[in-house]
Amino acid sequence: CWVVAAPKSGSTWLTWLLEQCLGWPKAVLLPCYERREQEIDLRMLDSHAEKADLITPNQHCRFSLATEAFIGRPGVKVILQVRDLFDMLASKIDHIEREGPLFPMAYMDMESWHQLEHSARTDFIIDMIAPWYFNFYVSWMKSGFVGTDRVLLVEYGKLTGQPATTLAEGFAFLDVSVERQQ
Repeated sequence: CWVVAAPKSGSTWLTWLLEQCLGWPKAVLLPCYERREQEIDLRMLDSHAEKADLITPNQHCRFSLATEAFIGRPGVKVILQVRDLFDMLASKIDHIEREGPLFPMAYMDMESWHQLEHSARTDFIIDMIAPWYFNFYVSWMKSGFVGTDRVLLVEYGKLTGQPATTLAEGFAFLDVSVERQQ
């Protein structure tokens, strides 16, 4: 199960819920985060070659030929999480305030961030970060995989409003059985 998500779409929570319910080992598919584009690095799977069921934590990866090849491998299933663009951008501003501006979408350092007025911070997010979100969303929606037996679309509002139902749909998609109580 590869969890792919737009940043600030609740994917950390979704990944945690899946990990708790499934108990599968975690396999990170990239060597580091921070400013690196979060493309798949299949070498990261080498240490997990003997395991049949794995969960990969939330990865902010646009659709590409590399992701298409990975999804084409036997048994790979993607849970793709999205959220309303305006909510994600507002959340991104809060995230930068709390944790700093380390992300691959655009360059910003904390000193420069703090020198900006609030309106300039918002402009930075709209001008520099929003285009990445559009690219992420459109690349996945145009991939031909969303809604197939390979990619399940999970919307933030549904996950937060109906977590048990949304997880049950995810388990059915993954073809795994999990007790309702769990």
